[in-house]
Amino acid sequence: TASSSINPHTVKSLHWYDLIEFPNSKVPYFQVQREGRYYFLNKDLNEFPRSGLEGVLYAEKNGNNLRYVEPKYAYDWRMIQDINPWVKVNGKWGKYDWEHQTFEIIPQYDNPPVISYNYETNNEEVDRILAIDGKFGIVENGATILSFIFDEISRIHNDLYACRRNGKWDIYSFSKKEFILSGLGSIESMASRLFKVEKDDQFGVFYAKTQNMYLDIKYDDIEYVGETYFIICDCGYYGVFDYSKGEYILDHKYESIKSYEVSRTNDRVFVAREDGYYGIFSAKRNSFILDTVYDEITIPENSSASYAILKQLTERDGDTV
Repeated sequence: TASSSINPHTVKSLHWYDLIEFPNSKVPYFQVQREGRYYFLNKDLNEFPRSGLEGVLYAEKNGNNLRYVEPKYAYDWRMIQDINPWVKVNGKWGKYDWEHQTFEIIPQYDNPPVISYNYETNNEEVDRILAIDGKFGIVENGATILSFIFDEISRIHNDLYACRRNGKWDIYSFSKKEFILSGLGSIESMASRLFKVEKDDQFGVFYAKTQNMYLDIKYDDIEYVGETYFIICDCGYYGVFDYSKGEYILDHKYESIKSYEVSRTNDRVFVAREDGYYGIFSAKRNSFILDTVYDEITIPENSSASYAILKQLTERDGDTV
């Protein structure tokens, strides 16, 4: 009788199979090869599937990476991460379910899967992105979480994935097993765990830590300028939002705002235009250091500079401070 304790070389000498033992107590099956085709044997040594398989691949862990390998005696079977193999039938690849002796994924792909990305936490494989015939999906512990229908999938934060299909992006939460944002035109990383998202020419900010919108998708534009500051355009007017405080330090009433880093004073300053006149707002002081009364203000791009060139036509021209 067959059991998971049988030495595969002993069985091979008694039969015409090229037999490989799969030592898994939950799935006491063997894999055999006969006349160029692969079969599985149950405990009664009956072959399944009846038609046989043209190819078999298992996911094997090699260091911190996964790869798909053909079964050989030389491989350490303890490295196998997924007992359900990818199999080839009539020239097409699918995934076979050992326990239920059926196909988990019907053979339909011209090529076997390619591991596009491995994600590990605490030295345990959590999930992985696979590519088949140019389409991407996600599997976990042998189960297909996202079907292979996406043009691109990338992990953007812990268990959050950006998935592109037909030119649009969705954000998928692995922990919630659902899409939490859909139909996005773009997703752009901004500050730590904050992402600028666009939909129908409107912009918002998504916070990956809470998996919720931090700023709703309703603004004309949002620009991350450094540290904790966003310049936000709403209905044609600009303001400055400090996400560390969760509030605006400059309201939406300015015709334009430009940001400058002044490293010598460890400050971030904003040149704001109101009613056609310019002033300078200091984030460090949280106040205007120059009121909006100037016709022109130029600050050198060199962040070590601590001066601005001002032009006020009604009083004096070209003063430097």
